[in-house]
Amino acid sequence: MVDISIIVAAYQAEKYICRSLDSIKNQTFKNYEVILVDDGSFDKTGKICDEYAVADSRFRVIHKKNGGVSSARQAGIDSALGEFVIHVDPDDWIEPAMLEEMYECAKNTEADVVISDFFVETRKKRMYVKQKPTSLDYKSYFYDLIDKLHGCCWNKLIRRECFCKYDVKFPQNIVMCEDSYVNLKLALNPIKLAYLPKAFYHYDRIVNGASAVFTVSGKKLMSQVFIIDWLQKQIGDSSFLIERKKQAKYTALNLESISASEFKKLYSEINYLFKLELKSIGRLDFFVFIALHFSLSLARFMYRCKVLFFKL
Repeated sequence: MVDISIIVAAYQAEKYICRSLDSIKNQTFKNYEVILVDDGSFDKTGKICDEYAVADSRFRVIHKKNGGVSSARQAGIDSALGEFVIHVDPDDWIEPAMLEEMYECAKNTEADVVISDFFVETRKKRMYVKQKPTSLDYKSYFYDLIDKLHGCCWNKLIRRECFCKYDVKFPQNIVMCEDSYVNLKLALNPIKLAYLPKAFYHYDRIVNGASAVFTVSGKKLMSQVFIIDWLQKQIGDSSFLIERKKQAKYTALNLESISASEFKKLYSEINYLFKLELKSIGRLDFFVFIALHFSLSLARFMYRCKVLFFKL
């Protein structure tokens, strides 16, 4: 039996995927499989995946029509054979001991989910990000995922059985936050948690600037609204959702298809939070205030000027 299935959902990743896959091959832990899901790439990503599969029998490739990261992750889950599952994104990389130490923690604690810290890589520095839950109770963990912990799948080793047992699948209609949604759905159930206070995963914010996390689109806003609306059904209107609603507002600010009236109506209950204060000038809250009380067009123009100035 395979102990761990590593899922790599890849699209147009030819420039950096080898770094990611090599870091997987360099694991001190050996009893794993790698499911490479080529999500309809038209560069050399699919060919590179095939080459790794030929060289190492632990690597398997799924070539599929482009359907987005959520469908690619689900394809990986559906094909997985391991006792546990973890995701590695093609633009990131992992430390050699990651699988060994996370699996050992899972077995020693009989956990369904092992959470670890991670590194964030930027052009200026490497940041260590702690992910210690408030407690290991699954109910507390659910609220931590809303506004404290990162919702990603790549710093969490998850017992594969939990996906079937609790009928948890990646949603097919969103382009971001799909991992957050899955972890939140899992946390609605009595899963056993463990925390490993070490960082193994390197989240690269440099090489993939086209990621949905950093771009503005109607699909991104739709994804944010989907998650917020789903959360409101679970917990009602809550202060836990304020930051997520603000993030949706920031996305709408730069989305030309959103009219001024639509912008004001989008989570209008938090409009009062955007105030004209000295400390907010130049920040997104300031531009949202201008959009709400003066002109959305003016706010967008001012924001674009700011972005252009800092690029010069």
